[in-house]
Order: sequence, then C-alpha cells, then structure tokens
Amino acid sequence: MPKKAARTKVGRNSSGKRFPLNMRTTIELRQALEEAARHSGRSLAQEVEQRLQRSLQADAGGQVYDTLAHAYGEKTSGLVLLIAAVVASIGSTTTRDVDAADWFSNPYAFDQVAQGVNEVLERARPEGAIAVPTRSRNPQIDNDQSSAHPMRRLRENIGRMIASDTISTMAGRRESEDWMQWGRTLRDLLGPTLVARLQSDRIATP
Repeated sequence: MPKKAARTKVGRNSSGKRFPLNMRTTIELRQALEEAARHSGRSLAQEVEQRLQRSLQADAGGQVYDTLAHAYGEKTSGLVLLIAAVVASIGSTTTRDVDAADWFSNPYAFDQVAQGVNEVLERARPEGAIAVPTRSRNPQIDNDQSSAHPMRRLRENIGRMIASDTISTMAGRRESEDWMQWGRTLRDLLGPTLVARLQSDRIATP
C-alpha cells in the first residue's frame, strides 16, 4: 500500500519559496518533459512545475486555460485571455452608458472595445521597424522576377488574408469534418447576426 503524502512544514515566510519534490518517473515521460522544456525555453524543473500548476488549476475549474495553452501556445492564449477580460470590462461599462443590449450592437460601444483591444496589442508590439520579408523559403519563387511584386503584396497583406480565410472556414467553407465542427461551434457562439457581419466584405468606419 503506498505511503500517504507527508505534509510539508512551512514557516511564516514560506510563500513563494521553492521546496524540493523528489519523484521517479518513466523514461518516456521524462523524455517528453525534456522535449517540452526545450520548446518552451524552461529548465526541466520549471517545465514540471508549470505543468503541475496548470493541472491543479484545471482541477480547480480552470480547464479553459489548459485547453487554450495546449491549442494555441502559452503566450497566444495568455494574450487572448487578457484581451477577453479587457473586452468584457469595456463592453459592460459602455453598454450601461448607452443602454444597449450588448457592445456588438452599438457603434460607440464597439469602437471603445476596438480601442481597448488595439491598446493591448500596441503595448505588446515588439520594438523595431516593420520590415517586410524579401525572401521566401522557396528559392524558385525568389528567382522568379515575375512573381516579385505579387509576393511582396502578399507579404504586406498576409494578416488580413489569413483573417479572411479563417472567417471563411468559420462560415463552413471547408470540407474537413474537423474544420466543419470547429466552424459550427463558432457559429453557435457568435450567433447569426455577427456571423453575417463577419462574412461581409465591408469594413465599418467610425
């Protein structure tokens, strides 16, 4: 019968301090953790601690954090959650001011939310000038002078193009069952009005 886990004795100033955690595991699990640590840039001990902490958060009802981090990576999911908190706060404040049902349906409230999202992204923007890549990973394309101008235009607008393609996927324009299920889930969450607005080519101007 396995021994019960002993309770660690803590002092008054123990919060935040690191305590040793002696454990054994399989070689397969250790190798998987080592690989994850290499990808994240953490030490093996830090990787184990991070994953244990996320597991405990999931047990406490924070499954959404672990799911987001697994699907999109830690930094992206962290930024998504920060933006969601900003959007929810601005949305609830502005809709009270204009007596609207939600911020999606009021131009003023929507504009304030857009400003808040842009503020978060601008603060996260890396320093340095924006330099459009001049070379691709395909040497054949780089040597083709006839494609130089179209490729530069593509690189300058790739963000909007990917956004448009992702919206099309959400709208159900992919045949893969996995993507179709993903699209159905998003359409159910967004509702028909927002889905129709997202599919339109217009860009609303304030």
